[in-house]
Amino acid sequence: MGAVSPAWTSNFGVRAFTTTREGGHSNGPFHSLNLSAQIDDDDIAVARNQQRCLAQHSLPHLPRWLRQVHGTRIIDATELKYSFEIEADAVYTNVGNQICGILTADCLPIVLCNDSATEVAAIHAGWRGLLDGIIQSSVRKFSTPAVRLFAWIGPGISRAAYIVGAEFRTRFLDDDLAFESAFRYVNDHWHADLYTIAERRLQNLGVTNVSRYEGCTFDEPERVLLV
Repeated sequence: MGAVSPAWTSNFGVRAFTTTREGGHSNGPFHSLNLSAQIDDDDIAVARNQQRCLAQHSLPHLPRWLRQVHGTRIIDATELKYSFEIEADAVYTNVGNQICGILTADCLPIVLCNDSATEVAAIHAGWRGLLDGIIQSSVRKFSTPAVRLFAWIGPGISRAAYIVGAEFRTRFLDDDLAFESAFRYVNDHWHADLYTIAERRLQNLGVTNVSRYEGCTFDEPERVLLV
């Protein structure tokens, strides 16, 4: 079972990771480590994948997933009793042995934690959430000053693979002209860099300790991420 992790988590006692597609039981288009029961995968395969994740990563319990809607709501992990019961796109905890879990494909998974490992959040950040304020609402959830937060932007689609329309670019530039650096015009198409947009959002909020994955889920279909 594969996983991708930020380098800094061991420094704070926070365990954070994004699972890859490797080492699971799903077949067909879900091959092989699909953890989501919200798609048309075999329920038995999903349950076996979840149990493998639970055991390999020594989790205190199975993740309880959000009903993600590309919005800006963040909730406490203690509010989740069952998976997919609450519409939200980020989950936060300041309680030990709690799991903050989100599901992604090409959208960005973002982990936030403070330097004393007493506050943690996981964010599902697609373009709409990045535009509308999912990062802002998540940072505001912390009682720790932003300067003491660490962020990891996990595996998502890269600029080279993400083609967007001119109106898409305009919406982001209307929000912040500094997003200009996230766009590039190549072969008659605009390309958007969600990593750069997310990092800019974080830095604007005072989160300067930001690291990010350097690959691309679109270009690594046999390895990275599946929902």
